[in-house]
This record gives sequence, structure tokens and C-alpha cells, in this order.
Amino acid sequence: MRPQVWLRSDPSLKIASIVLAVFVWLYVRTEHRPVQAVSVPLQVQGLPSGLSIAGKTLDHVTVRVRGTPGELREVDPDRFRAVVALDDAQPGEHSVPLPPEVVRAPLGLEVISVDPASITFTIERRMSRDVPVIPRFRGEPAPPYAASGYTVSPSHVTVEGPERVVRQVEHAVTDEVDLSGRTGSFEAVVGVQPDRGGVRVLLEGAAVVKVTLLPKEPRP
Repeated sequence: MRPQVWLRSDPSLKIASIVLAVFVWLYVRTEHRPVQAVSVPLQVQGLPSGLSIAGKTLDHVTVRVRGTPGELREVDPDRFRAVVALDDAQPGEHSVPLPPEVVRAPLGLEVISVDPASITFTIERRMSRDVPVIPRFRGEPAPPYAASGYTVSPSHVTVEGPERVVRQVEHAVTDEVDLSGRTGSFEAVVGVQPDRGGVRVLLEGAAVVKVTLLPKEPRP
């Protein structure tokens, strides 16, 4: 029997040949698509109430994506999201894998890998406590004036974060208040931050520092 007749007489073989041709075409097309690395923001979601992540964590990961040259030329990192879910987290150290599936990429791009392939979180119970606010100053008033006193409002703020870090916080500090060239009492609206990282200040608005400047008494 001639091959052409045999092919016409066996539909299943014809279908198999078409399927094989499609797979070969897809394979060749995929293999020839270039790969590009993109820096993607890392988001943590679902951390149970009452828990905090202690210490510094990655805020970006490197994602390798494959696509056509046209698709890669128009890659916008803002359209990517790498999301880690910590819904079931408990206090302690946790190593969380970062497979390609954690990345949400624009349609048409294939996520190949994430670097690093995993990330470690140290999770602690969240606590809060009140600490005093200490103002900071720079510069000197214009002669003959000198700072004779100050008040800061509020005098205390609440800091919140991982228990171990919060216990180490001694006080919060204000942005620097500039005394340079001042010739009278004044007040300044300033921000407040804790004396160490890893915690946050629970303060609506800003603090107010009132500085009293008086002329220096002449020396006898």
C-alpha cells in the first residue's frame, strides 16, 4: 500500500501527526522567547492579628520572566505583584518558599523563577507601650538670645511592634528643630519617630515643640 493511501485510511494517525506538530511548534516558539529579570515588590498578606514581623525583610525580589521581544520591551514592574500569605503563621522563625506561582504577572508573560527561592520571617507577638518624646535641636539663636526651655506636646507617644523590639525602645525623638538665627520664642510642628527601627509610633498628626528664647544676661 502506498504511504499516501495509508495516511488517508488512518484518521487517528493524521490526528496524532497534527498534535505532534503543534507540540513541536509550541516548544520551538517557547525556547526562542527571550528571558528578562524584573525587580518586583514583595507583599506580605494575612498576618494574624496580634503578630508582627521582627527585623528587616526583603521588600523586593528578582523575577525572571519569558516573553516575546515586544512584550519584554514593555515590561512595567508596577504591573507585577509577588504575594506571600502568612495566614497560618505562629510566633517563631518561618522559611517560606517563593515558587513562580507567588508572582502575578501581566498576561502573556511566563514567570520562570524567583530569586531568592525562599524567604525567612521571624514572627513575634505584637505589643505596645508608652515612651517619652525627646526633642532634637540644631543651630544657635541670634545673639544675645539663648534657649531657656522648651515643652513638647504630646510628651509621650505609644510605640507598637514586635515584643522584643518594643521592649528595647527607650524614647521617641522629634525631627530636628532649627534654632539658627532665632530672635524670640517660637513653636515648630515636627514628626516623631522611635529611637530604633522595627517599630512604629501611633500618633495622629505631628508633635508641637515650643521653645522659649531669652536674651542672655550680660556678664558683670
